[in-house]
Amino acid sequence: MRSRKLEKLFGILSIITIIIGNVLCVGVLNKYCSFEYWCLLTPWCSLISLGYLVLELMYLRQYKKGVVSSALLYMSVTSCVWVSVMSMLFWQPMYATFSYSLRLGLFILEKVLPILMVCQWLVGPHRRFRKFHVHFALGCWLFYLVVILGLNALGHGVGVGSMCVPYSFLNMEQLGWQILVINLLLMSGFYYLYCWIWVAIDHLW
Repeated sequence: MRSRKLEKLFGILSIITIIIGNVLCVGVLNKYCSFEYWCLLTPWCSLISLGYLVLELMYLRQYKKGVVSSALLYMSVTSCVWVSVMSMLFWQPMYATFSYSLRLGLFILEKVLPILMVCQWLVGPHRRFRKFHVHFALGCWLFYLVVILGLNALGHGVGVGSMCVPYSFLNMEQLGWQILVINLLLMSGFYYLYCWIWVAIDHLW
């Protein structure tokens, strides 16, 4: 059963978490600002969630049924959990080279925020995820890959520190184009399956 009070609570906590996480990632507390971490998926996923949460809290003040946008809800929850899983499985060695402030910010955005977003989804309405949402999410994922690889091909490396790409599985100079293509197909295939799993779970709840 839907609990609007809990939705608001988890929404507010999530917004606070997003703000704190991004402030730490930017490096404000270290008296410098670096925006190179925006090449990573994590801050963009957090901004999608922030946009949804702000709109949803405004929506809940006036309406008792539905959500402000099922597509934004889907993207917010699935993208946050996706970067959390990928971080735990593959990205931790890369994070070891980052500054303490950036690592702490990413920990908050990739560990704390996904839990809050899942809780916010659990206490909200269900059976709203659709086939369209899966294709939309996959399109956003492919758009991100095209932009990153396109910038790298044009000589505009986008990565944190000395890296020319955000993640090692996108580094064509080290892997070669054959392995790069395989990586892209595997990651996109897993992401597509992952998106459908969320639709199935939402309809079984």
